[in-house]
Amino acid sequence: MELMCESDERRESHVAGDWHEVIAKLIMDEPGVSWELFEIGRERAVPVCTDAWHHSGVRGSPVRSELLVGASTRAESIGAPILKERRADRVVRLGFEDDSAMMVLCEVQSVWKDDKALRLPGYVARVHEDYGLPAELVMICRTDALASRYREGLWLGAHSVVTPMAIGPSDLAPIDDPEAFGRSLQLQVMTMVMRRMPRDAGELSKLMAVLKEGLETTSPTLAEDYAYYLSKLKGEEFTVVMEETMNREAEPEWWRRTKARMAGEGREDALAEGLEQGLEQGLERGLEQGRREELRRQRAGLIGLLAARSIQTDYNAVSRIESCEDPEVLAAWTQRVVVVDRVEELFED
Repeated sequence: MELMCESDERRESHVAGDWHEVIAKLIMDEPGVSWELFEIGRERAVPVCTDAWHHSGVRGSPVRSELLVGASTRAESIGAPILKERRADRVVRLGFEDDSAMMVLCEVQSVWKDDKALRLPGYVARVHEDYGLPAELVMICRTDALASRYREGLWLGAHSVVTPMAIGPSDLAPIDDPEAFGRSLQLQVMTMVMRRMPRDAGELSKLMAVLKEGLETTSPTLAEDYAYYLSKLKGEEFTVVMEETMNREAEPEWWRRTKARMAGEGREDALAEGLEQGLEQGLERGLEQGRREELRRQRAGLIGLLAARSIQTDYNAVSRIESCEDPEVLAAWTQRVVVVDRVEELFED
């Protein structure tokens, strides 16, 4: 199978911890994933239109047996400049051995949004209009409940319905399941992203071994990216178990780079936290210095007023003024100094 992808070489850091962006990135890296997802979704689709023409295998019907020979992303995908309205997260053109083609729109969703549901049929219609090819919508859903809701269809009217191929986490077999054998690395990573980590340590180790084997078949850069994404999304448990599957004497370069990337990020977080603490401490010190300077100014002003009024002061009076830490008390004494004749009267309640 020949796969063509107008890939974006940028490795944006914000992708790593964002479930939505990681899924979209995987489809960009391997557009053929859209066909794999389409076939999985088709098995679970709820048929609305039962017209024989729709299922005849002609005119771009989704029921087809030709070998997929090409897949490429279109410019309507996220991150690409577009002249018209915003489109689905990924739009892929699939070519088959009989020279036919179809368009697949991949949309990644975490929650149901009414405004999005209203726009999706328009995405499909526009792609169909622009390319003159059959267009199918694949919804990649964060939950099974959301996938089930999308399978009910996007109803425009009683006889006008867009029925997406909707896929939830449970629709993707675990990567060590025989049903998943032969799937692309990108779909394996997507499955790990979407499904929950098994609680059984032995089962988790088996998954990691399969994933490690898949990562070693791709470029070190992609392997590092995917391991990093999973570390960010799945947490410390993923990193620890993956480390346990490694041969310490022959640890792959991509895993060393992933750990260095995570460690570097940890240092950056620690530095940022230290800087924030330093700024807070500096602010506190600055406020304290300002408070003390104001107290010093109040004390000096009060002693100066006593001298200006020729009111005699002794050591005890000056010490009491110099030791006062309450700016309100010093302000009260300053107001009283103009009406007293002796320094002792200054301190009377």
